[in-house]
Amino acid sequence: MIRKNRAGHAVSIPSVCSAQPDVLRASMALAKRLDRQIVIEATSNQVNQDGGYT
Repeated sequence: MIRKNRAGHAVSIPSVCSAQPDVLRASMALAKRLDRQIVIEATSNQVNQDGGYT
């Protein structure tokens, strides 16, 4: 990805902020199909102090 960027190619990483299983599955399937990386984020309201989902 860095090499592509440095070579002048537009590069992006999709970012998904959802705890909904269907959204996560679809996002990961698309990333796999396109051979891309993906970032899955959580807001502070979605994660408790023990690292688990609320």
